[in-house]
Amino acid sequence: MLRSEEFRPIFSKIKYSFYAAIFMLQILNKHKIYPAIFMQAIRYTIIIIMTRIDNKI
Repeated sequence: MLRSEEFRPIFSKIKYSFYAAIFMLQILNKHKIYPAIFMQAIRYTIIIIMTRIDNKI
């Protein structure tokens, strides 16, 4: 049987990238940034968060 601890890093990554996406959407709604810039910003934010989580583990 697999322990839940083994899956926790994967779930936390998904959760954090989801929060990042929501946060970026809120910024987009506030400032009406162009979608292309917004999509790039989301991509970089998720990459940064993923690498930070990878470094912690």
